[in-house]
This record gives sequence, structure tokens and C-alpha cells, in this order.
Amino acid sequence: MNLASAPVIGSAAVLTSPALYGAFVTGTVPIDVAITRWLVALLICWVAISAVVMMVGPPPAPKQTVEGPAGSPQGTDGQSADASSSAL
Repeated sequence: MNLASAPVIGSAAVLTSPALYGAFVTGTVPIDVAITRWLVALLICWVAISAVVMMVGPPPAPKQTVEGPAGSPQGTDGQSADASSSAL
């Protein structure tokens, strides 16, 4: 997952929202401390979300149909359609 993706940045902002609020609204936390906490949370969220994405993996590929020689579709018994009609 990309470090600058919305889920990573958003989750880091949610985790550090008390520090960000204290820095930018009330002024009780120094801005450099709040930004440092956000950067640490950003790295932790990136690692955690990337680990989940790796465990889940991509969706499975759709199954492909099996074709006989030269692209002719096979019947249910494994013979090609023209071979079963010539036996009649």
C-alpha cells in the first residue's frame, strides 16, 4: 500500500487527533510534538495496513474454460462435437 494513500493518512490522523487538536486548536501541545506523533503513527498505520493487504491478497482469477484441439469445444464425454455427430 502507498504511504501517501488516504486510508493510511486518515487512520494516522484519527489516532493522533488528540495531539493534533491540542496543537492546532487549544495550543496545549507544541506543534513539533504533534507532527512527530503523527509521523510515527503514519509509519505504524502504513505497516499495519500493508500487512493486512498482503494477508488478504488479490481476488482469485476467474476459471477458464477448457477447449479441445484447434479451438473446438469438447462435449460432456470428452469427444469433440463433430466426432460424436459422425457416429450416427
